[in-house]
Amino acid sequence: RSTMEAAFSLPKEWEFSGASIGDLRNFWAALQLLGLAYLMSATRRDAPQWDTLMWLKTEQLCAFVHEATGLDISIARDLLDRHMYDRETVKADIALTPFVASGAGFLVASPELLATSNFERNFYTTLARTSRREVDSQSHLLESSMVDKLRPIFERRGLLVRSSVPYTSSKGSGDIDLLVWSQRERFVIAIELKAFIQPGDHREVINRALQAERALETQLPKYSAALRENLDGILLKAFGLTSEPARHQWSVGLIMRNYV
Repeated sequence: RSTMEAAFSLPKEWEFSGASIGDLRNFWAALQLLGLAYLMSATRRDAPQWDTLMWLKTEQLCAFVHEATGLDISIARDLLDRHMYDRETVKADIALTPFVASGAGFLVASPELLATSNFERNFYTTLARTSRREVDSQSHLLESSMVDKLRPIFERRGLLVRSSVPYTSSKGSGDIDLLVWSQRERFVIAIELKAFIQPGDHREVINRALQAERALETQLPKYSAALRENLDGILLKAFGLTSEPARHQWSVGLIMRNYV
């Protein structure tokens, strides 16, 4: 199991059109089981000459998913529709949407693609291309998952952590993604968080570099202005601290997940 663990996973709170991440994982658990079973059968010495592709009826596939995982057939059908290859979709990619409609109600898929798919990353990528608003409305969940991972790292070192701390400054207003305070060292750092999915190619890495540059040029100067102009108010709001804020040092930073 450890060798097949997904390198990228969506937060468990993520939802899309009435389905949950648990539904997506159940759906793909059945698909990967089916793909592995097909591949294993094809390697038997007495096996007939197998086609390199699987041919399935839509109803049979949805029924198999239901029997294997208990997933409602209507949800299975909706998820299957979201994984259908559509040549009209911008940047259509068979690795992201592995099912191709064929004649007489059949679906065609590669068992190897099903068995080895990094399906959560692929599904998120597909949503980003076809349902950008749906992705943007829940992007805060990716940052929350980063906070959940970073908080214990800082707290083990005796640091206090607050997330989504509101601020106003001469350069703008908003929320500081992560504010870390060392009471002993009298040091405060405001951190901008950027969560990405794993890059699929070099172009995505270049795009992330541009996003990181944008954060350095726009967001961090706002954090700096807020700490410089109203450090006492921010400390009071975040930690209830009222003593000698002028004696504190501060800095700003950027933490990115899955940058490369």
